Amino acid sequence: MSSQIKNATMLRVEHLSWTAPSRGLASPVKILDDVSFKIETGKFVGLIGPNGAGKSSLMRCVYRVTKPTEGEVFVDEQNVWELSAKQSALKTAVILQEQNDYMGLTVHDVIAQGLTPHKGLFEWNTRDDDALIAQLLKEMELSELAEKPFSVLSGGEKQRAYLAR
Repeated sequence: MSSQIKNATMLRVEHLSWTAPSRGLASPVKILDDVSFKIETGKFVGLIGPNGAGKSSLMRCVYRVTKPTEGEVFVDEQNVWELSAKQSALKTAVILQEQNDYMGLTVHDVIAQGLTPHKGLFEWNTRDDDALIAQLLKEMELSELAEKPFSVLSGGEKQRAYLAR
């Protein structure tokens, strides 16, 4: 692996600030103030802090749920807010602390959702896609649960299914 690729920046946040709307409070509240950092490809980083410190707010700005008041977020040197929703989904995946139970979907169906950003409109799964899903089910030790409703899984099983997705 060349040093240029090895040290490539995967995520870069520059001077990010976010002010929460007032929603009945006397005035808006600044939650994030001039946050900057970068994470290089291949690195793992933990984000820790007390409740209410802004960890979730920061992450929502990173994965395009909340637009920052100021600053920019780059994934692979592309501003996430200049990407289409599909382009962003191809670059970023999130496993949230709390999830809905995907009403009526099987474990297989939830994992198959990970292919959606890679498909065209009305494009169905191919045999290769089905083989990939089967491989992921096996790797995540979920093969025996593939046709079970996602809602009946344990928390750990759900996390493994999200990771496979």
